[in-house]
Amino acid sequence: MKKIILISIFCWLSHLNLFSQSLIDKRIYSSNLSLSLNHDTYNYKFSSPYSATNTNVSVSFLAGKIRKNNSYVAYGFVLGGHSLNQVTNFSQQISLGPAIQVGKFIKIFDQFYFAPKSNFTLAGVIGKTESSEILNDKGINTSIEISPLSFVYQIKEKIMLNMSLGQFALNYTYLNSRNDYFSQTSHNLNINGNLSNYTSLGMFYLF
Repeated sequence: MKKIILISIFCWLSHLNLFSQSLIDKRIYSSNLSLSLNHDTYNYKFSSPYSATNTNVSVSFLAGKIRKNNSYVAYGFVLGGHSLNQVTNFSQQISLGPAIQVGKFIKIFDQFYFAPKSNFTLAGVIGKTESSEILNDKGINTSIEISPLSFVYQIKEKIMLNMSLGQFALNYTYLNSRNDYFSQTSHNLNINGNLSNYTSLGMFYLF
């Protein structure tokens, strides 16, 4: 009986070892969906109440291959949309461009990995702004996002759940708005870093 138990334990450990090593040379697919919706209502004593709605959505898809040292580089695209509606002001932009994700899986124990990653995107922006005049928007958006506290759990041979705690982000947007009579240019640089107020959940698929 002890012999059977020992053989079973050995087979089980061997299976876990093979399962955890199956990351090497696997193709990896990563997708992300982000949605932000803010709606505010303002009430003033001597004016009618009004509301403002700000919507942001982003979709990305990346594909790569895991190397022998469990690192990877994935290439893909990012598609984003932005809409702001406030009283007589309205703006809407769409962005599209290439994206790169660099990461590494560092095994903590079987099927559980420390997986820091970085994302780089560069997207073209087009849209329209309506206020006292209608302006056509064109520009670029580039960003760097670093997730130093990211963890992955391999729940199945081809499916891995990802959780990130904290993020450092650098974002730059250049936008030119113009019509036949007017032109304006804006530069927007955002730097954000936190460990406690940002949590993301995602999934990797291996093939």
